[in-house]
Amino acid sequence: MGIRYGNRGERPLKVGLAGLGTIGIVVARALDKGIHGLELIGVTVRDAEKAARNMKDFRNPAPIISAQELAETSDIIVECVIHQKRI
Repeated sequence: MGIRYGNRGERPLKVGLAGLGTIGIVVARALDKGIHGLELIGVTVRDAEKAARNMKDFRNPAPIISAQELAETSDIIVECVIHQKRI
């Protein structure tokens, strides 16, 4: 039958965020406030100090972890990084 996610009494999907900039912080705040069936379990970022400052008002600040750990512990990863063109 497998694991069921997001229903009452069943475990939420573990969400990891790659990036905590303009888009990522909005997603992280929404998850921190609570979205039924989803749990923010970690973020991976370039600037850990900035990310920690940006999450200081969260009820449950997400741990800042490596991309490898994010991949190993998340059920789903939301990619929130800007792709810059290189000239």
